[in-house]
Amino acid sequence: MKENNRDRFVNYKREDSWTPLLIASSGGHFEIVKVLIQNKANIETSTKNNITPLFHACMHGPSEIVKFLIKHKANIEILNNNGWTPLFYACVSKQSAIANALIQNKANIETSTKNNITP
Repeated sequence: MKENNRDRFVNYKREDSWTPLLIASSGGHFEIVKVLIQNKANIETSTKNNITPLFHACMHGPSEIVKFLIKHKANIEILNNNGWTPLFYACVSKQSAIANALIQNKANIETSTKNNITP
């Protein structure tokens, strides 16, 4: 596939702002996430609410996706429109292995929302 066509497909954004990487990370499809990243998908692509693939992986798992995204430099301190980080998503979703992976990679456990809620 030609480079410009590959980029157009791997970073295609639907009207609702979802991309193939957001869909794959939300569905827990690790192999698809790997292929998309290897083909230069934008790791920081986000929905209208500033939800990145890392947020989805933190909420739904598996932890392999989270670790892979972190290894490929996904921003672990990014804030969504509500002021939540991926660590919040892992904690609220009771994903302890994912929360531990984020903490091991220096996620800020002291971060708080506008309402002073912490993970």
